[in-house]
Amino acid sequence: MIQVHHFDTQEVENVVWDWSDMQKEVPVIGRDVMTSLFAFAEGKAEGEGWVGLEDAAGYARMIDGFLGE
Repeated sequence: MIQVHHFDTQEVENVVWDWSDMQKEVPVIGRDVMTSLFAFAEGKAEGEGWVGLEDAAGYARMIDGFLGE
């Protein structure tokens, strides 16, 4: 379960969430990558299930900045 805090109303919403059956067959560390690879392999456009190289590099720089502090 995930809790979403709505800042405008100060309410907390409980959202039921789970991995898909296919994702549960893969170790946790590979589940997000698996989804991106499947979207790419299925020919989906960038942004429709996978990120492009520039966005991935920007995300990596952001994480590196957090870890460097």
